[in-house]
Amino acid sequence: MSAAPGWYPDPTRRKPLRYWDGETWTTWAAEAGITTADVVEALEQFPDPHDAPPPPGHSSPPPAHGSAPPEPFRALRALSTALTSLLAVTIVTAIGMTLLVVRRINLLDDVDRGAFVSRDDLESVDTAVAATAVWTVLLGVAVFVVLVVFLFRASKNTALWSPAKARWGPGWTIGGWFIPIAAAVIPGLVAAEIWRRSQPPDDSGMPTPAGEQRASAGIVWAWWTCSIVGALLWQVDAGDSLSELRLTNIFIALGSLAWIPASMLLLFIVRRITSYQHERVERAAVGATTTATPLPWERR
Repeated sequence: MSAAPGWYPDPTRRKPLRYWDGETWTTWAAEAGITTADVVEALEQFPDPHDAPPPPGHSSPPPAHGSAPPEPFRALRALSTALTSLLAVTIVTAIGMTLLVVRRINLLDDVDRGAFVSRDDLESVDTAVAATAVWTVLLGVAVFVVLVVFLFRASKNTALWSPAKARWGPGWTIGGWFIPIAAAVIPGLVAAEIWRRSQPPDDSGMPTPAGEQRASAGIVWAWWTCSIVGALLWQVDAGDSLSELRLTNIFIALGSLAWIPASMLLLFIVRRITSYQHERVERAAVGATTTATPLPWERR
């Protein structure tokens, strides 16, 4: 006869108590009166508690039977691979754009000095710059879409192991980009929080100290600063005179240069967050298969 739904000693020994729904062990675990969704992928191997009585004096209410199960871990590796490819192409494109704009600046300088410059040379470089600009924008849109999905999943995942509610939750990974003026800051705050909450505990099982977490998020702000600077420089239009066109092109070249470190930093951040989160899940799975002395219902 199977045990009634309720709280029983955790067979994985990860938490003091785990909820038995009458048929299987769930991912709901409790410690010190707090119920959380614990990431465990190997509960099926543990037998049922055979009507073992629930521990007395526990005040945490179990989740309602038949309610929605805890959300699963969302894999990030496929999105990380896609972003890696897109960002690698973005870096190459930004380098090409910078070289082309520098070439156009040199031609404008020649014109200003009165040197001969053929119309074909000017049209050729203008066409190349325009085509590369279109390609840059398309790449930017693709990176944006995949990055938003990545950040949304990563933010959702952090709730599986961090009982504290995120200040910049999953909704901000989407909405934060579309708030005028604030969009210059909120996505950076969202990414920095995901970075901090994704870091796995050290070998002793303790979380990374808060001071180290804040320091390590500096790389996120370096990425976001480079991205904002690059985007702003691309918006500059100094005017239509020869000297103003030259100045505009200098800003475009500098903006393209800013996107090179921005893309490199984002590539590192995405891969590191992916590594952090999957390491957490893998550690949980290993911990779930490790047992010590048999529990009462495991003894023969």
